[in-house]
Amino acid sequence: MKLTLNPDYASLKEEMIHLGETMSRRNGEVVHDGRNLVMRIRFNDITLVAKRFKRVNLFQQVAYTFFRTTKAYRAYHCAREFRRRGFDTPREVAFSGIFRERRLPLSSGIPRTGGCRPLR
Repeated sequence: MKLTLNPDYASLKEEMIHLGETMSRRNGEVVHDGRNLVMRIRFNDITLVAKRFKRVNLFQQVAYTFFRTTKAYRAYHCAREFRRRGFDTPREVAFSGIFRERRLPLSSGIPRTGGCRPLR
């Protein structure tokens, strides 16, 4: 697994390493379970929203491995850019990707919950 963790949340490293297991066991509040799984999870005194993106097909695995950044990567980096431009968006905490046989079948993004209004 490849994990990128915001240095401000270094104390959550162990929890982030085991996040896949936490989500698989449904240890948290399921916010949405459709194409992607979105859960609200509490670690220590911090509430996070974890999003596991749907499994990608073989063609997408090759694309995300060699040619394109993952959705989790883009969500992590875009959050910082949105705040820089004055938008109120949750802080990026981490993103991860699980690689099997050098391909990416599964990725997750983890922002911190905030006082932001939902768009819907």
